[in-house]
Amino acid sequence: ILLEGPCHGADIQKVDVLLSAAEAMAGQPVGDTSIVALAGDHPQSVPVPGDLTGKSSRLIGIAGPGHGMRAAMSLPSLDAEPIRQARGLTVLSAVAAGVAALAAPEAGLTEAGFESACEKDRADGFAGKLVVTTAEAAIANRIFGAQGAGGR
Repeated sequence: ILLEGPCHGADIQKVDVLLSAAEAMAGQPVGDTSIVALAGDHPQSVPVPGDLTGKSSRLIGIAGPGHGMRAAMSLPSLDAEPIRQARGLTVLSAVAAGVAALAAPEAGLTEAGFESACEKDRADGFAGKLVVTTAEAAIANRIFGAQGAGGR
């Protein structure tokens, strides 16, 4: 699942417990559902390195920040300093937790613009990118390869 806005490791733990109960009630293997935390998409949810470490074996990725952060702070672009700092914290948090750092999707880019954004994301330490369309998926898969989302 894509979990929007977790602020602390306790948020991940709470969702882990709720998913375990839902899986058990549905007769599904407990622990089968993975979590990608969309952290840093608003100022209150910027991840703190180490806070998500060891909170759930379900956690496979930390994604963000993106347009939600830009809008919440009334920033002109995703290149604004607060977003660059939040991107760095997202990568550091993912590395500390041993999961993939995933860049947030970006709206309104041409194919060449999306390719350029993926290359920048990769250079910034992201292992993959959340995508909206199949065309974006093809570009992201080419640029990030099997390293994205921990190869999952």
